[in-house]
Amino acid sequence: MQQEADKFLDTTANDNDATSDYLDMTHHVIDLSDLDNLDDNLNDILDFSSLSKNNLPPFEKAILINNAGSLGHLGPCMNMTSLKELQTSLDFNITSSLWVSTRFVRSFSQQQQQQQQQQTKTVVVNISSLCAIEPFKTMGVYCTGKAA
Repeated sequence: MQQEADKFLDTTANDNDATSDYLDMTHHVIDLSDLDNLDDNLNDILDFSSLSKNNLPPFEKAILINNAGSLGHLGPCMNMTSLKELQTSLDFNITSSLWVSTRFVRSFSQQQQQQQQQQTKTVVVNISSLCAIEPFKTMGVYCTGKAA
């Protein structure tokens, strides 16, 4: 499944490269359930040091599209038997999503301050789910995460 996602994203980026002189698109796939390594993974992605070294122009706009989510426990919440499972699901659907957005916006703010450049407009798009506004009986944990 990971390879299919990468192939789709590569194809989309390549299609964009062929049709647009104004848009540079990159994608990154990281394990958002691994909170212990999340900062290191984000540091690798949000490292802008190569821009100034290669005399590349600053970004005018940066857009983060976050479509991450995990169903976690399926069934009534009263049937859950593991606090760890609940915590893992909420960490994935809430904590990691919020942290990625925070780091993304902060990184572009720090980049512009270091290079004394015009402000990069940052946009964060968090794609949610119908479950955020119309909960399902057997998806309580997921719905909670999407509503948060």
